[in-house]
Amino acid sequence: MFVCKFKLFNTFDRYHFMAVQLKYWKLEYAEQLAFIANNVNIAMFMRNRFPHPYSLTDATSYIEWINKEYPLLVFAIDCDGVVVGSIGVFPGEDIYCTSAELGYWVGQEYWGRGIATEALRRMVDYVFNNFSFNKIRANVFSNNPKSMHVLVKCGFKKEAILQKAVYKYEQYLDEHLFAIFNPNLES
Repeated sequence: MFVCKFKLFNTFDRYHFMAVQLKYWKLEYAEQLAFIANNVNIAMFMRNRFPHPYSLTDATSYIEWINKEYPLLVFAIDCDGVVVGSIGVFPGEDIYCTSAELGYWVGQEYWGRGIATEALRRMVDYVFNNFSFNKIRANVFSNNPKSMHVLVKCGFKKEAILQKAVYKYEQYLDEHLFAIFNPNLES
């Protein structure tokens, strides 16, 4: 089991974890990715393209796909040299071409440590300072209130709830839509 260590510099509402980094995906991360992603408690909050069980072949395919299609937009979440999750944005198409959809997850062993919050803050800052997206959107299933809390802590606002919009593991779930706007762009 991997252990994540971090330093806490501020005990107020924002935590600064010096060991959390966003790194470009490398094939050498495939084994760590397969290990951490092979968990039904992660898959239950993800779209069906996130497989369970999650194999080394799945991890390798994912990294190859990311490096081909989205090398500057999807990153490994690294904590003290260990891959603990993934985060990225996917550009919208057609009439949604000025926005991007956010996706992220952190391995269950690392939940509750502020890692997702810190990774998300870094990702939003990176995207808004390097790309001209006016908005980052995030869709969260109703069975994942902790992810909703992370988004709100990072400045996202809930825009809508789509009732019974998701069918996952033989149950209907509401989908909560969150967004944050680029403060660097004029309206």
